[in-house]
Amino acid sequence: MTSLNSNQYFAGIQPRFGIRDSSVVWSGLGSVMARQRVARDCRLLGRPCLAWRRGDQLAASGEGWETEAVCWQRIVRHFGRPGDAMHPEKLWTDLATELIHTLSSYRARVSEVDIQEKADRTLLTDADLAVEALVIDKIRDWDSEAKVVAEESGTGSWRPAEGDEPKRVWVIDPIDGTAEFVRPGSVEFCSVVCLLEHREPVAALIVAPELGIGRTPVVVLASRAEGKITVNGHPAILNSDLEPAQAASVTRSANTAARSYESEMLEAGYKLKTRTTSQTLDLLRTALDLTEVAEDSPRFDLFYRPQQKIWDGLAGLCLGEIAGLLSTDLDARKRLPVSRETLAQPEPTFESTVMGRPEAVKWFVEIAQDSRTEVPKSS
Repeated sequence: MTSLNSNQYFAGIQPRFGIRDSSVVWSGLGSVMARQRVARDCRLLGRPCLAWRRGDQLAASGEGWETEAVCWQRIVRHFGRPGDAMHPEKLWTDLATELIHTLSSYRARVSEVDIQEKADRTLLTDADLAVEALVIDKIRDWDSEAKVVAEESGTGSWRPAEGDEPKRVWVIDPIDGTAEFVRPGSVEFCSVVCLLEHREPVAALIVAPELGIGRTPVVVLASRAEGKITVNGHPAILNSDLEPAQAASVTRSANTAARSYESEMLEAGYKLKTRTTSQTLDLLRTALDLTEVAEDSPRFDLFYRPQQKIWDGLAGLCLGEIAGLLSTDLDARKRLPVSRETLAQPEPTFESTVMGRPEAVKWFVEIAQDSRTEVPKSS
C-alpha cells in the first residue's frame, strides 16, 4: 500500500489508508469544508473518494454525503476492513504483550492448573483454553470476519465448504508444547499465530515467554511480504547464512522405536533430537540462530515430523520460506500451499513435513524413502 503525502494534494489533512486500487480513503478529517474539498479534489483527480470521520454523522463518498454507517459499508465493501492482512504489526505487538502476561500468570501457579489428556494422548489445560480465547478475541477485534482454525476449544473454528476459498485464515496454537508448559523446570513452549493468505503462510507470531537468557521472553515476528523476521525487535540471524550445524530435529512420540534412517544420519555425523517438545521451536531453530537471545539454543539443519498438525507447523514453515529453506513432504512434494483437503479435515494434518537446508532436505528425503521400502529382516 502506497502512503499518500497529504501535502501533495490536501494541506493539513492526514490519510488513514492512502492510495489503494486507484482510490483514496480519508479519516480524521476536520471541518465539513475540508471534507468537501477532499471529495471535490478526488473527483478532479479522477479518484473515487470515500471520506468519513468517526463519531461524525456526516461522511463524504464519491456519490455524495451519506451517514457514517452507509459510508463505512462502502469502505468495507471496496477496501476490506482496516485490519490490512499484510500489515498486522499492531495486532502482533498487542498480542505478544498480553500473551506474555497471561502465560506468566498461569506458570506462576502451574501446580494448580487443571490438566486433561486428549484422545491423541496429548495434554490440555485450562491455560490452553484461556490463551486460545484471548487470541481469537484479539484477532476478531482486528478482523471481525476472521476465519479461524484453532487447536483446542473449537471456538469459532472454521473449515472450508466445498469450493470455499477465503482470502485469509488464522491458524492458532495457544500453547505448543503443553507437556513442557506444565513442567516447572522446562522453557520449551510457546504460543503461535500464523496468518494464511490464499492458503500460504504470510505472517506469523511466536511468543516463547521463558526461552530467553534468564527465562526472559523471546518474541519472533515474520512477514513474507516484507521478507523480514525479527527476534525481540532485532533482525534475525538466519541459519542459512552460517555453517551447517550437522544437527537435526527428527522427533517422535514417546515409546516409538527408532527409525532406520536415524542410524544413517548418525553415521553421517548428525546429532539428533528425537524427544518431542515444541515442534514450532524446533522449526524456529531450523530457520534461525537464537544463541544470542537463548543461551545454548541448538541449531538444526533439518526438521522432520510425520503426521504434523498444521498449527504445529505453519509458523515455522513461514519462517523457512523467508529464510530460503526448502519445505517438502516425504515424497519430495512442496509442502506449501496448504491444500483445501487438509484444511477441511476435523484436525488438519500434514502427512509429513520436512524443512531445512535444500541439500539436507533432498538427502534426507532420499534415505527416508529408502527406509520405507526396506524388507523387514526375519529374526
